[in-house]
Amino acid sequence: MVVKSEVPNPVAVLQARRNVVAREALIREFGALTSLEVAEQDQNKAALAHQWKEEGRIFAVHYLGATCFPAFQFDAAGHPLPVIAGIIEALGHRGSWQLALWFIAETGWLGGRRPVDLLECEPETVLEAARNEAAPLLY
Repeated sequence: MVVKSEVPNPVAVLQARRNVVAREALIREFGALTSLEVAEQDQNKAALAHQWKEEGRIFAVHYLGATCFPAFQFDAAGHPLPVIAGIIEALGHRGSWQLALWFIAETGWLGGRRPVDLLECEPETVLEAARNEAAPLLY
């Protein structure tokens, strides 16, 4: 039996490469915490990260075979930033990496700034940008 091999779509290959670079940049710039590390920051070892994820307060990505939580969604004490829950509500229908990468992409909704840079100083502005991003386009 002869199997016809499919040549990958060049656009899909280019997008896959861009995704890898963007994912690596996100982890390199902000780091990511395992469930245990999230729990250690709060001095609570009892599956705290999983609980917060189930409550929609934080989100996780899969990276190098582990479930990780982008560190930008936590304050200095290791607690979820309150605005993250609203952003997850607005954009959570996206895949976890799509959601994570939204935070580090410049957006017109924020005047060309990145949402991640405004999470603590302008959380309501970032939440509004997420809601605008999620809203259907009207013509």
